[in-house]
Amino acid sequence: MLSAIASAARSPGHTIPATTGYSTSTTTNAASSAVRKEQMSKKTSLGMAEGTSWPWTTSLGTTEYANKERRLHDEIVAYVAYIMPTEQEIYARSRVIARVGDVVRRRFQRCDLATFGSTAQNLYLPDSDIDLTVTSPREMNREAKVKMLYALSGALKNSLITQNPFVVRKTRVPVIYFDTTPELGSYKCDTTVNSDGLKSVSVVAEYLGSMPALRYLVLVIKGYLSRIQLGSTGTAGLGSYGTILLVVSFLQRNPKSMPVEDITRPLECESLGRLLMGFLEHYGFHFDYANSVVSVMTGGIITKASKGWVVENRPGLLSIEDPTNTENDVGKSTKKIRQVQKAFRDAYGELQTYPLSMHHANALGTILGMSPEVVARREKLKEMVDSGSLDRWLQEIRIPPGAALKYDRYGSG
Repeated sequence: MLSAIASAARSPGHTIPATTGYSTSTTTNAASSAVRKEQMSKKTSLGMAEGTSWPWTTSLGTTEYANKERRLHDEIVAYVAYIMPTEQEIYARSRVIARVGDVVRRRFQRCDLATFGSTAQNLYLPDSDIDLTVTSPREMNREAKVKMLYALSGALKNSLITQNPFVVRKTRVPVIYFDTTPELGSYKCDTTVNSDGLKSVSVVAEYLGSMPALRYLVLVIKGYLSRIQLGSTGTAGLGSYGTILLVVSFLQRNPKSMPVEDITRPLECESLGRLLMGFLEHYGFHFDYANSVVSVMTGGIITKASKGWVVENRPGLLSIEDPTNTENDVGKSTKKIRQVQKAFRDAYGELQTYPLSMHHANALGTILGMSPEVVARREKLKEMVDSGSLDRWLQEIRIPPGAALKYDRYGSG
């Protein structure tokens, strides 16, 4: 059962290949393990928290490389293989989401629940929020959506899925924030009604299928921005969708004039290190934030003036044209774009100056690391699934007795 759900959640095109590299010698003895443990216990120059670790490095041998970028490529592959959701994590998320969906379908006639954002693409980090939306067959105005969210809030609490649902009605998009109970994984969930974010699911999936470097670069950049608390639009940082579109645009435009094979065949060419460095350099130093709009629809850059998106008192804001609605600026929520740009510059500097030697084998660890809380969370989820504890608690959820509220009660747009 677990394996079947995990297989269904993973697209065949998203398989993470085995680590490869240009190697002249590899040592896997006790001495190298001791060196690696010592490296993993040290703080890095971008201010890692105490107890930070780099578990993905254990899959890499102590290897000599022809250049730093090839080493970085292997580290990126190892990091993504580690950070991608495990079978247990996919199973846990999918089962919890399914039970939330049971509550929605029983509470509201002819309504359903859907995922979007990083959860829909398996692009989430271990501690990422779950983006959910209630789908109704009718258009609903703002007041109707707020009423539905309040009703859902009560149903979720009564079902024992959460103890702390909170409806935010005064934002641009009304939303419920809630954490599932510890017995159900303590997932942070954001739930809206008829979200426009659903439109982006197929678009992002198409880019992931046609750009083999996209998943790797997005997960590295998301991990970095999350660690320094700049990875959410809720805190004025760069969100997941914006990150994806920036990477897509970088790969489309190839502003560093890299060989085409580096972009189309990154695993065979071992070019992920070069691509990451190019991305950080481009958006950290060279991109014209004052005048440019990222447009993946055109595959290029268009001007803010042509879109009417010039903000006179804040000329350096990020602008990204939404491919599902070209009148929507995905970047406008990133108010901390100067901090994000500086973060890209800092990361580029750390990686550029990292020494290449047998004794310095954790270049990616200068910008990425796993907190002890995240490592413990992954271990806990594994134990909950493997022991059957999660399934037992899922059976305790109280599904409402019937659909007492029709969506018609909430009006239409």
